[in-house]
Formats: sequence, structure tokens, C-alpha cells
Amino acid sequence: MNLPALLAKKTIAKEEDINLLKSSFTFFNVLFFGIPVIIALFGKESTSVLICVYLGTAMYGNVIGYFQVAKTKLSTKKALKEMIKVPYLYVFIIAIGIKVLGVKIPEEVDPAMDIGSWVISCLGMMIVGVHLTDVNFKNINIPYFGKLLGFRTISAILISVLIIGAEYLIWGNLETEDYLMLILIPFLPVASNISLFASYLETDEERFSLVVVLSIGLSLVLVPIVAQFFPS
Repeated sequence: MNLPALLAKKTIAKEEDINLLKSSFTFFNVLFFGIPVIIALFGKESTSVLICVYLGTAMYGNVIGYFQVAKTKLSTKKALKEMIKVPYLYVFIIAIGIKVLGVKIPEEVDPAMDIGSWVISCLGMMIVGVHLTDVNFKNINIPYFGKLLGFRTISAILISVLIIGAEYLIWGNLETEDYLMLILIPFLPVASNISLFASYLETDEERFSLVVVLSIGLSLVLVPIVAQFFPS
């Protein structure tokens, strides 16, 4: 998705910061938007593949994505220093270690972890809302953002078709439900993490938050439409 971002920079988004575009194009809200949708459509037991997708997107978004956002304000060297401070990187390493060592998480912890995840999501969206208080919605260039998010969505669809098609034709290891889950990913909104990163770095907070919110609105329209074509 960095390639469509570069193309957008040369065509419809010439005034945007390229790092902002890359982050907006590459980071999809799989965890707090995608997984609840999948649970509603297929049940909680069917989310294994999407969780794997989330781990990959989160690793990229929280590390490389954060680096891209940091570069809108900092030099490459300083941005790298900021990147290695990202907690997700170390949480991921610890989680892999727990998995390899076969450590079992007590079932009593599950409710607290579920509640904690939703609290974190709500706090993240609250920060987006705080940034939006400084946005004059009357002056928003809706046609421009529509083109930008439309281009992002179409690009994601084309790339997903290539990847899903290759998996189906070459390996074919996934179940039908797994393919349907992957089909939904291009229609997911921009993850709110980029707004949090922008807030921490104090760079283009309003712009980032606006992109997140508008993409959520677009997803709330597109995801139900796409889901209507799924077999019951």
C-alpha cells in the first residue's frame, strides 16, 4: 500500500506529507473494527486468520507506521530512536516468548483483558475526538477526501485480490470463511493509532484524526454492503 500512497502523492494529494499518506494507506483497523465485524458474521471461533493478519498489520503499523509519522517532524535518525521506544515491539517479543515456552495464561485473566482492550480502544477514539474539536467541519474538502479514501480503498481491493488469488491458486490452504474475512480487509478504516502517534509527536493531529473519522464513516457504509453478498 506504500506504492498507491506514492502514486496518490503525485496525483491527487500533492500537498500532503508523504509519510502521512503512507501511514494512512497502510494501517487498517483490523482489531477494533474488523474483528468485531467478523465475530458478528461468523462467530468468535472463526477469527484465527484475522488475528494473524492483525498481528502483522499491528507490527507494521506500530513500528514502521510510527516511524513514518515521526519523520513528518523529526530527522530519520531521531525517528528511528522514537521507533525503538514503541511498547508494542517489546510486547510482541514477550508474547512470542510466552508462546514458545508454552506458558498458559490463567482463564481468570480473560475478562480483565477483554475489558482492558475495549477501554484502550475507547481512549484512542477519545483522543481522535479531542483533536476534531479544532477542525472546522464547514471547511472540509469532502470531494478531496472522498477521492483520497476512494483511491485507498480501490488500491487495497486490487492488492487483496492479487494476494488472495495467489493463495487460492498456489496453496489453497484456507477455508471459505477465511477468504471472506480477507475480502473485508480493504474496506476497513484507517487505524486510530496514527492519530495517537501524531498526538504524541505533536504533528498534524487534526489532519490525522480527520482522515481516521472519515474512513470510519466510509467503512460503516461499505462493510455492510459487501457483507450482504456473503453466503448465510
